[in-house]
Amino acid sequence: MRPLFGGKCHLLVTFTYGVSLKEWGESGLVDRELVLYKRMVQAGHQVTLMTYGDETDLAFTDRLDGIEILPVYARDPGGARSIKKRKNRWANLLFSFWIPFHFRRYFKSADILKTNQMSGSWVAAMASILYQKPLVVRCGFEMLRNMLRDEPYLGKRLITAFFGYLAELFSFVAADRIIISSQTDLRFIQRRYPVRSKIKVIRNFIDTDTFQPLVNIVGPSKKESRIFFVGRLAECKNILNLIKAVPKTDTGLDIVGKGPLENQCRKHAETFHADIRFLGVLQNREMPRIMNRYEIVILPSLFECSPKGLLEAMACGRVVIGADVSGIRELIHHGVTGFLCGTDSGSLGEAINRAMRLTDDQKREMGCRARAFVQRECALEKVFQKEKEIYQDILKIRVF
Repeated sequence: MRPLFGGKCHLLVTFTYGVSLKEWGESGLVDRELVLYKRMVQAGHQVTLMTYGDETDLAFTDRLDGIEILPVYARDPGGARSIKKRKNRWANLLFSFWIPFHFRRYFKSADILKTNQMSGSWVAAMASILYQKPLVVRCGFEMLRNMLRDEPYLGKRLITAFFGYLAELFSFVAADRIIISSQTDLRFIQRRYPVRSKIKVIRNFIDTDTFQPLVNIVGPSKKESRIFFVGRLAECKNILNLIKAVPKTDTGLDIVGKGPLENQCRKHAETFHADIRFLGVLQNREMPRIMNRYEIVILPSLFECSPKGLLEAMACGRVVIGADVSGIRELIHHGVTGFLCGTDSGSLGEAINRAMRLTDDQKREMGCRARAFVQRECALEKVFQKEKEIYQDILKIRVF
């Protein structure tokens, strides 16, 4: 009989395909992404993370607070390489199908298998079928929908649609439960896959004890009369239009993040004579102090799923501006918990000016309402309890 969540339970989480702890560390995301699993360990449960890293991932052990780490490309204690990482990406993809067999003793020892994202979910799905283990598939974002949006060429879109659909269908059918983070993704999946009864909407978790309004910020952390953006400098974030909007306002913009458009962003700032400061990548544990320096945080994306950066800003009681697109509009109640606007530079500039015209009391009230929403929908403890209930239900069904 497998243990229920009232006793100790062993959860094995497979990482997003190709992603390592080292990459999380370089992006400043390690502390943010591991909070929920650290909470599970604190509750007495065992958590193992299977990553696509090598020995360098083991250097993060001291930051994991009891979470076990299993990098698929690391050498085992006997000196043999677990799975050799190839230079050819298609070869690595092919060998990912060997992972459920090569690491079978780890999969067999787990009580529940869980995917961190849809990409790579086939590994856990195969192991679930092979070793009769309960499977929870988590969709931080809907993979197929994003793949289709990112592919501009019709031929490749058709191929992407075919193989992407099959990959998701396989994982969804194998899953005991599917966790998604937004109503938009819920509707997308329900229309396309026969898995309606398995789906549970659970918002992305936010540590609201860490991300909260801070008072009396002084010294190098003094208040900034500028707006703030945090995110990847990529086309989907609409960062070029945001830079173009800045000269239409009476303020400047501070940017935290890196990405493929960084050089273009710098040139854009020069071309439009925009007051932009590029702050680079910061560790997520630094973000509460940084965010609290700014009264206004903006996310102008062309599309989103359930953006954690926006939710963290709301938890800090900031006035938030978001593009009126899927994944953002269901988080911001326009004029109540923040402002929604168009994605063009004119709309972004108007929204920034409107937010700046608010009185201090109005900003404080809007920030309080935004924080209340995050506490109600996304607080770490509430997400932990919802996931715990899912695991309890799965194990009861499997046992009885």
